[in-house]
Amino acid sequence: MRNLLALAAAAALFTAGLGAPTIALASNCSNTGTVVGGVAGALLGNSVAKGGGKTGGTIIGGLGGAVVGHEIAKRNCGEARASERCRWRSYRGKDGRNHRYQQCMGADGYWHRR
Repeated sequence: MRNLLALAAAAALFTAGLGAPTIALASNCSNTGTVVGGVAGALLGNSVAKGGGKTGGTIIGGLGGAVVGHEIAKRNCGEARASERCRWRSYRGKDGRNHRYQQCMGADGYWHRR
C-alpha cells in the first residue's frame, strides 16, 4: 500500500509537469483537473495492471488520467469564465418601460452589448 501511494504521488507530480507548456494559458481549475486526473488514473492503472506490470500500469494510467482530467476541466472552466464575464443591465426607455440587455466583457477588455 505504501508503494502504491508513493507511485501515485510520483505520477501526479510527473503528469503535472507534463502540462507545463499549457499551464501558462490555462486556468487554475484545469491545472487541478490535471493533477486529480493523474492521481485517479494512476490508482486505476495500478489496480488494473497484473503481476510485474503494476509500475507501468500506474505510470500509463497517471498519464492518461492527467490528459483526460485536463481536457474535462479546461472545457468546464471555459464555460464558467464566460458566464462570469457577462452581466445584465436595465434602463428605462423613452416609452416608459423597463428594458434589459446583456453585456459581456470582450477580449479587448471592454463591455459589449449582446
